[in-house]
Amino acid sequence: MRLTGLGQYARGLAHDNPLEATALQYRLERIKWRLWHGDADEALTRARKLAEDVGTLASGYPGLTRLVKATAGLATYIGNNVAAITDYAARWDHGEIISTAFVESTVDLVVSRRYAKKQQMQWSKKGAHRLLQTRTRTLDGTLRDLFTTWYPAMPANDVQLAPFAITA
Repeated sequence: MRLTGLGQYARGLAHDNPLEATALQYRLERIKWRLWHGDADEALTRARKLAEDVGTLASGYPGLTRLVKATAGLATYIGNNVAAITDYAARWDHGEIISTAFVESTVDLVVSRRYAKKQQMQWSKKGAHRLLQTRTRTLDGTLRDLFTTWYPAMPANDVQLAPFAITA
């Protein structure tokens, strides 16, 4: 999202200084590419250099102060999350999941409906948090392991149900 916001600033800068805007968009794309490919150290170096360069930019662009703040924020964000940045390109190449958007949108829908003021039954924040934890553990396959640590005698659910026979 930070890169999206910076892209919007670059489009705004294009009205005042098209050359700088094009250079900014190119540099943002290179940072995005580095992040996608898991090269967080190089992305951080480029983001810091970009923030430094934008800070010295002399322009009449009205959003320049916010642009300077946003580029510094990008560098700080990458710096704080270097260890957590995933190599999505490698995941994609190996056929692994790279997005949780479907899960997030489904959970958001369920939670927002229950939080609605007109809803007869509402959840507390604690209840919604517990639902999200349970749903996440279900989706990543760790819920059963958690239950077996709590209840070691819990039987395995290895029973395969026979399909229904079609009778005429």
